[in-house]
Amino acid sequence: MSQISVSYDRKFSDGNYGSEGLAMSWTGESDDEVRPDIGQIDELLVLLRRLVLEQLARSQAERVRWAAYRELQGPHPKPDDKLAVTVPEDVSLEDLPF
Repeated sequence: MSQISVSYDRKFSDGNYGSEGLAMSWTGESDDEVRPDIGQIDELLVLLRRLVLEQLARSQAERVRWAAYRELQGPHPKPDDKLAVTVPEDVSLEDLPF
């Protein structure tokens, strides 16, 4: 029997020389004598991360709320990412509506 601890900690600036953060941890026992199940640990870490960010997204500080919510939504395309546009061969560039 081995003990497993998983934790997640996140802190955001409030934009007024302060910050707000939250940490959550989970500790449990594993039946695995040799090595704990890495998949379970990953799932717990994802759960703790989501819980921490959801709580920070409810902050009274607007910038903390915005940053936590943005991080919850996942990565957004970078401005330099190219958008692929294909034009069918039977359409002339003259026919396009711009």
